[in-house]
Amino acid sequence: MISSQARLLVNGLIPGALGAVAASLRQTWGPLSALGTHHTQQGSRHMSAGATDDVNSFVREAMELLEIQPDLQEVVLNPDKKLSVQLRVPMDSGEVQIFMAHRVQHNNSRGPFKGGFKYHPEASREDVESLASLNTWKTAVMDVPFGGAKGGVMVDPSALSARELEKLTRKLVQGMKEVLGPWTDIPAPDIGTDERVMAWVFDEFSKHKGFSPAVVTGKPLHLHGSHGRDTATGRGVLYAAREFLKASLYTNVRDTSFVIQGFGKVGGWAARFLHEAGGRIIAVADSKGATY
Repeated sequence: MISSQARLLVNGLIPGALGAVAASLRQTWGPLSALGTHHTQQGSRHMSAGATDDVNSFVREAMELLEIQPDLQEVVLNPDKKLSVQLRVPMDSGEVQIFMAHRVQHNNSRGPFKGGFKYHPEASREDVESLASLNTWKTAVMDVPFGGAKGGVMVDPSALSARELEKLTRKLVQGMKEVLGPWTDIPAPDIGTDERVMAWVFDEFSKHKGFSPAVVTGKPLHLHGSHGRDTATGRGVLYAAREFLKASLYTNVRDTSFVIQGFGKVGGWAARFLHEAGGRIIAVADSKGATY
């Protein structure tokens, strides 16, 4: 049984602290957001070894300004759970390869854990832990009723066949099915994953836990996906750029030139929306090259 003090902490103090820190972080969201991943020749530049400490330094500064007690600071800053599993995957060649997978659940006091699964050779636990923390603050700043989580598999998805990729994904769900769920932890696409991967997650989870379309977002439309999900992040780039230009540079999208670094499911849509809004796209780059 949960104690009355613990219940008060979970139901009152932690959400209150998250809300208060989120309000403070709105003033420093620019520097905090700069800690996110950035596309490079390999697809993304990942967090450094001290990335979690870097993220927490911003949050701790905000909580100290708000005079939040130290013990509650530690509860809010540290992840609720870290899970690592080995995925033994039969390859097309007949050999078996082992891939490390991680899921970090940072905080769920405001709602179910929410965060993507990324497939990348450098998707270490430290990397996903820092991103899980950022997801907690992202949902708190925007007042969305979710917590923060992140997951990753240390693999180069471009080196796998479609059959191997499906086997890997189903092994991932088998290894983590007890910590996932529509009311517990809801994954999403990320670097190296897409709607096809999310469909496999939905299917494999449903085999073990019953029909569960809400276990994952980013599914194909014909498999209970959401309209606009594939364009949402790129559209968000347009909105963020528009508001930044208006508030900080006193100008607008129509009078601005843009360089798009990364031209996948985020950068490609962002370029289209910025162009449709009157912006001038002068250069684009992706993992294979660039054009000006």
